Amino acid sequence: MTGCCGRLGAAASTELLKSFRAVRGFDCQECPAALKLMPGFEFVRGRLEDANAIHDAVRGVNVVVHLAACPGDADWETALLPSNIVGTVSLLRAIETVNIDVAEKAATEAHAAAADNGGRAASSKRARRGMVNTPKHPVHRLIVASSGKLYAGHKASLPITVSTTMSPMCAYAATKAFIEAATEAFAADTTAGCLSIVLRCGWCPRTAADVGEMRAASGVVGCGADEFLSPRDAASAIRVACTTPLSSTGVNGETQRYVALFVQSRAPPGRHQRFDTSLTQQLLLGAPRPTASCRHHPRDASTPREHETRACGTSVTPPHARAWALGLYRPRSHSPTSPPP
Repeated sequence: MTGCCGRLGAAASTELLKSFRAVRGFDCQECPAALKLMPGFEFVRGRLEDANAIHDAVRGVNVVVHLAACPGDADWETALLPSNIVGTVSLLRAIETVNIDVAEKAATEAHAAAADNGGRAASSKRARRGMVNTPKHPVHRLIVASSGKLYAGHKASLPITVSTTMSPMCAYAATKAFIEAATEAFAADTTAGCLSIVLRCGWCPRTAADVGEMRAASGVVGCGADEFLSPRDAASAIRVACTTPLSSTGVNGETQRYVALFVQSRAPPGRHQRFDTSLTQQLLLGAPRPTASCRHHPRDASTPREHETRACGTSVTPPHARAWALGLYRPRSHSPTSPPP
């Protein structure tokens, strides 16, 4: 988990510990004490631009979640370029190196086994010793956080779908477009790459100024509260993306190795949701978009009730986290004019 110390990263790390026996966090900031003390959490401090540091952090894990980035428009040379561009490329190269090492190790062991059968035991033992520090398994899934800011200039009808033409309006959004393209190219490599899921996240305010900006934007249909994403919902979406089996067959019958999905909290009643999450629900929940409104008591952290499950169009009760993350329930404490801090 890169960016584990941020608002979304800390929430996602906690959520992932419900499904994984261990989570390794990577960040250039100091880790929150509460997160560092959680059983199963390991913290590595470093920068993405440090190729050696990120390579060591990736070794031995089977899923990588990439959240680390400069979170808004900033100076290109000192912030956006090193964090969002160079850092992402460094991470992808680290995963490629690990996966190639694992593939070579598997080939070497197969050759060594054949050598044993052929009576060449000494050479096969030397080959095995040469691969002793290679990870046992590859990285088989990558989750990358993108942004709804890719559509900041969108003026057409709502909701925005994954096929809608991007309209970035700032350098930050441009870096997210690059990150998505680089991830897709990485996923296409059947040896060094892996299944990659890009989550285009809605607006998650980080500061009081962000909250004020969201309130002001809520006067426009499809903006502000209509694109809100809570940290809880974001964390749940990341957990679902990490753990849900996806069909290996794409739309045209080809092997599916890359997919981009929208994630946002459900818009308040009477509002127009900015992003279309129907594909997200279909792939990660295995269900069509619900036709009935689902309600969930904000204090109840249990699985959705039976009638809510039916409304979601599923035959098997989905975990509570999935339903919240994919926009099936209303955000629990905001209104069109008063999003939460």
